[in-house]
Amino acid sequence: MDLKELTAGVDIHHWYYQTKFLAVKKMLNQALVWPPTRIEECIIADIGAGSGIFTEAFLDSLKVAPLCCYAVDKLYPQEFLGLRKGINFVQELPAGLKPSHLFFTDVIEHVDNPAVFLKSWAELSQPGSCFTFTVPAFKFLWSIQDIFLEHKRRYTLKEIERLVSDCGLRVLRGSYFFAAVFPLVFFMRKAITPLISRFSSSRYQDIRPANPIVNGFLSFILKIEIMLGLKNRIFGVSCIVIALKPKEND
Repeated sequence: MDLKELTAGVDIHHWYYQTKFLAVKKMLNQALVWPPTRIEECIIADIGAGSGIFTEAFLDSLKVAPLCCYAVDKLYPQEFLGLRKGINFVQELPAGLKPSHLFFTDVIEHVDNPAVFLKSWAELSQPGSCFTFTVPAFKFLWSIQDIFLEHKRRYTLKEIERLVSDCGLRVLRGSYFFAAVFPLVFFMRKAITPLISRFSSSRYQDIRPANPIVNGFLSFILKIEIMLGLKNRIFGVSCIVIALKPKEND
């Protein structure tokens, strides 16, 4: 999650964050890697965690506390660092720590050299570690939102899976998500947003508190998408990929 998307009144109950969390958690469940088998030995690292919305949601989904949980973001100001709600907010992981579950929620698209970045984390992690990725989908959805968030690229599902595989990880599951709102997002980004930006000089922000009715409706239709199985390899606004670092004897 990008720190630029921090907005008062936006939390895990917002339709975007709630359904993305539920979709990722279901894919992890389908891949049989969540909840962790030995939770008390689990070391969670949420890379580029931003506000920690997803970090907290995944931590809360466990009935037993993991060994430790880190929200990692090099852009955290000093006053944001520290332990809160069982999460260590840090600019970088402690030396020698090897995480077992790594989350990259909307992070890879910000990196100049994603292969080098991802290989470094793969080397740092434990053998058998679980990696979870979400990235924005399709170059033709590029908009001023991507520019505002300083994205470098958007991916197809095959592109992000190829990147993950080339970095030595084994892809377990891959799917597009937010297909139910794809037409709306396309229309907003290609028609409405450019029109608004032409007549407004205010800072662009796509994630904002939603009207309760709108929030409920979008959550409902996206939960139906989740119920349908998350095996969509055709289209969506985001890609979700679950992967494993092979063990030495694999």
